[in-house]
Amino acid sequence: MDELKHYLDRAISIRPRQLALKVLDRTGRRIKYFLQRQNDIRSSTYAQPIVSFCGELHRYLQALPISLLHSQSEKISLLTELILAHQFDLLGSGWVRVGHDIRCRGMEGYRYEMGSNGEVDHEGHWLEGRVNLANLKQSQYIWRLVSPNYLPIDWHLDFKSGYRWAEDLWYLDVPHGHKPGVDIKVPWELGRMQHLPQLVWAYTLAANGERGFQPSQLYVREFRNQVLDFIATNPPRFGVNWKSPMDVGIRVANWLVTYDLFRAYGVEFDDHFKKVFFQNIYQHGQHIVNNLEWNERLRGNHYLSNIMGLLFVASYLPCTSETNAWLAFGVQELINEVKCQFTPDGANFEASTSYHRLATEMIIYATALLLGLPEEKQSALKDYDCRLLKILPKLKAAPIPFYALAGTERLIPLPSWYVERLERMAEFTMHITKPNGKIIQIEITIVADFLSFSPCFVD
Repeated sequence: MDELKHYLDRAISIRPRQLALKVLDRTGRRIKYFLQRQNDIRSSTYAQPIVSFCGELHRYLQALPISLLHSQSEKISLLTELILAHQFDLLGSGWVRVGHDIRCRGMEGYRYEMGSNGEVDHEGHWLEGRVNLANLKQSQYIWRLVSPNYLPIDWHLDFKSGYRWAEDLWYLDVPHGHKPGVDIKVPWELGRMQHLPQLVWAYTLAANGERGFQPSQLYVREFRNQVLDFIATNPPRFGVNWKSPMDVGIRVANWLVTYDLFRAYGVEFDDHFKKVFFQNIYQHGQHIVNNLEWNERLRGNHYLSNIMGLLFVASYLPCTSETNAWLAFGVQELINEVKCQFTPDGANFEASTSYHRLATEMIIYATALLLGLPEEKQSALKDYDCRLLKILPKLKAAPIPFYALAGTERLIPLPSWYVERLERMAEFTMHITKPNGKIIQIEITIVADFLSFSPCFVD
């Protein structure tokens, strides 16, 4: 009853024209989602052959000198041994092996017995009844590219509570906050795959004869297998790992950085893997564009991560009319959000020291990527078709302006105030960081008509 009164009060407070537009917009979105759901259930959502890219992804990263890794050798060895064993410590879980046969401890007195039992076979028969029928054939093909005897990770499991989301659930139908003790962020955090770059460092040290490591090719194979495992068991727009566009953006950035680093050290990947990998990179970009966490009134780190992920996809994929528009949109929105989400003194508007560091980190990586754009990508920013993106916010017509970088003869697609604010963001981070590397965590939230202030120390 209170909820109904809340919506009635809101409806009365809105002008009739605005209310009509909101009703039309919501109705249109419901119809759009209904039609998309039906189409996705009937037809495979994996990239069709028409979406193919020839050649290699663009390259941005260089190999680190081996001397920089020696001091961290023992830590890298121990960590990657856990990764090879599919053990992860996320959101306070402690180190847990995440597979389809595990029995979870439970969370806050709640434990769910939802493990997906069944023998895993190399032909992919084990995927029957899990992956939706329209995607099953392609999913099995991708699974057969995985090395024999590899045991899959259960990407759909909250491995703290034991609750599991189904693989064949359409992404906008995925529930959350509906069961006690269940945290959807657990599979999301695992699905970001932030552990993958560690495999590159282990490969490098092993290839240079460092003791305490497995044969170097084992780390390359693990990266390849985990990515294929994820793609085979997470068809686009199905399952918990496509629910949050923020996590989609973070995942694709980690995939691309890890792939680029392996290539920097001379690793070659087979054509079958590259085709599947490239097409899924493209679909990550598509998914972000079609599910932007943008709001006219209020945006935060979620939307920023959408933009960061899209910039990575558009920067690495070859130039096409579509990827050129994505790149231009990413540059436009990155500039807008730095202005919108950071005050002139460099502090993040969310009034959280941890969110400040998260948002600043994403912006620094995205900025570094833009500063390294090859001539082909820079030219794309001057000649793209804004009409290709029928989304909000709108992409402005070409060209993206270029500006002189202070102290150099370089032209970059970032205005001088952006560079100055980036410096202040870094300075703010420096000032909130203690000599031991910890920060004071400050969260300031407006609740009713007063401020709540809660400090604590975090790594």
